[in-house]
Amino acid sequence: LTRNRWEYRDETIYTDPDQIRIYQLTGKSANLSWGYKSNGIFMSQAEIDKLTFNQDGVGNTTLRPGDIRYVDLNNDGLLDWKDQDIIGKGTFPEVVYSLVTGGTYKGFSLEMLWQGSTGFNFYVTGAAASMFSNESIPHDYHYTYRWQPDPANPTVNINPNAQLPAASLGLNPNNIKRSDFWMKDATFIRLRNVNISYSLGGKRMSGTPIKNLQLFASATNLLTFSRLGFYKNTFDPDANLSGEGRNYPIHKNISGGVRITL
Repeated sequence: LTRNRWEYRDETIYTDPDQIRIYQLTGKSANLSWGYKSNGIFMSQAEIDKLTFNQDGVGNTTLRPGDIRYVDLNNDGLLDWKDQDIIGKGTFPEVVYSLVTGGTYKGFSLEMLWQGSTGFNFYVTGAAASMFSNESIPHDYHYTYRWQPDPANPTVNINPNAQLPAASLGLNPNNIKRSDFWMKDATFIRLRNVNISYSLGGKRMSGTPIKNLQLFASATNLLTFSRLGFYKNTFDPDANLSGEGRNYPIHKNISGGVRITL
């Protein structure tokens, strides 16, 4: 269990309540991330037209269907820096845990090592957040979960699975605001090692030159349970998290064999 806190930091003396809340570090946890709160995406132009506050600073004239919808936390009619709040934790886990378990029964033996972490997040950026960032090739989840316009009415979504913004050739300023939309819980638990074996010996091998015969199999990184949803095949929560999903894929190794004692 790890907790980091800014007991004192030589910093600007703030007087504005919002600056104290957002920018002052002294007395706060060092494992916090700040940004805007999101509320899904605009599914149609009609939803943008009904917006009751100025989200883009220019009367919502730059907003398009498929853009991220944010929350005017202080209800002052304008989305600005004062609407930022805690959106997650840092990239270092606060809790790291492991469990070794196993047992034997009538010649069978099973050993397992489970490991995991919680109390940390990672932030989706770059090519993982924007389909064509730096001329990148889109991920499968971009195609499956992007907002998709109806050819007959381009201001309306036709993708029932839409959870991500609409495709754009460049970075959409409205969709790259730092927000909880791209902040993901990196909590995971992984079956790091598992070994299973079955032994034949004693009376069962009488009449043969073999004293013991053991069949065995082992595996590493066989199972991982996480809260990453459709990002689970792109990000490894146990790696040095890159928000663009450029970590080398984790290896799963399975082996087996026979041991004979004469």
